[in-house]
Amino acid sequence: MDDRDLVAAMVTHIETHLRESLSADALAERAGYSVNQFRRKFFAVTGETPGAYVRRRRLTEAAKQILAGRRVVDVSLEYGYSSQDNFTTAFRSWFGLTPSALAAIDEKYRRFITRMREVYTIMDVSGLTQTPLATSLMGCVEGAARFFDLEYSTPALFGLTGHAFVINIHDELCPSGPYVWKTDRFYALLSSLGIASTGEYAVTRETPAQERRRIEEQVRNRLDAGELCIVGFLEYQLIGGYDESGFTLLRPWNGQAPSEIATISFSTWEPCLETEGWAYLTTLAKRPASAEPAAAVRNALAFALDLRRTPADFAFPKYHLGDDAYRAWIAAVGAGHGSQHGHWWNATVWAECRRMAAAFFGELSDRLDGADGARLCGELQEAYGAIASALEAVSNRELPADEQIRLLAQAREHEDAAEGLVTDLLQAVP
Repeated sequence: MDDRDLVAAMVTHIETHLRESLSADALAERAGYSVNQFRRKFFAVTGETPGAYVRRRRLTEAAKQILAGRRVVDVSLEYGYSSQDNFTTAFRSWFGLTPSALAAIDEKYRRFITRMREVYTIMDVSGLTQTPLATSLMGCVEGAARFFDLEYSTPALFGLTGHAFVINIHDELCPSGPYVWKTDRFYALLSSLGIASTGEYAVTRETPAQERRRIEEQVRNRLDAGELCIVGFLEYQLIGGYDESGFTLLRPWNGQAPSEIATISFSTWEPCLETEGWAYLTTLAKRPASAEPAAAVRNALAFALDLRRTPADFAFPKYHLGDDAYRAWIAAVGAGHGSQHGHWWNATVWAECRRMAAAFFGELSDRLDGADGARLCGELQEAYGAIASALEAVSNRELPADEQIRLLAQAREHEDAAEGLVTDLLQAVP
């Protein structure tokens, strides 16, 4: 049990027994730690010691009872105070007014309300995981599919969303290639599998504070309703929950990837706005699949062809998809960018996609009726496997530029052959 889960369980216990004796020793013993260890863990999550939390919550609930018309002496005894005077002293210290002044709070009302904090909120999306795929958007999608109990294999998710066929290269081989392309068709295909995009949110340094609060509230409401949220930042990461200070993100690489972030703070949106100045969120919900299985396959194959034939429809300035991506990649290597981190990372991600494409067609061949469909799937499995092998080899930044270019040209030839095979297969899918 991590510290957040521990504190969530202890908060539940405290709230259930708020009117009973809750000594530090008893709470620590229940938590299974020494008093000092438990105090440190509780403070790290809530910003309060256990004793301070109990006092605040008792005073807050007592104040509600007094506002409801109950006698101060009765309320003070109910919440564990030995005398009304002791209760009054604690009450005035916290709220800035005495219990008897609640009937005429006038100018002190504002301070009273701002101190009426409710139960410490810890929300965790139970059972949610994110697969540590290099293609982190697909790691999020696979996590969503598992969470929503959808029985798709990983290659099927890559293939049926079309991500298996994407390749996107920046003019200077920036490592942002896997992230900066227009994903509308991708999310439409994802919807056909039963995972619908329900909202898109952008937060930048220019986003007003009121709008940030509105986005935070909407995303929390969607999480509370059983939806999921993908954060697009330096990587794609799923939100795993939230507390009073911000969103908590799943870290599929356990903090080993420098691009991973652990949290996003409410209001400031740090570290996103501090470093890059932006963050993008997409909420997902389980919905009935919008396409029958055969239609989902046809739609994915059509997307694969469009990525090759109309790549500009999916590209942002200085980025290139489809065959344009290979031209840009070869030119960038020729310009001396083949030893960069971006060269390795693009090769790593796109090789993973092509490896998943090969596996997708291997699975698809078992589902198609007729020898022609099975034959085409077998040839596509071989073609995309060859592309993956070439890109895996080209990821070596120490290879001479001419060898990298040779491997890229080889992969490009296999892409040309795969385009023809996908065209034929599209006609063969019933």
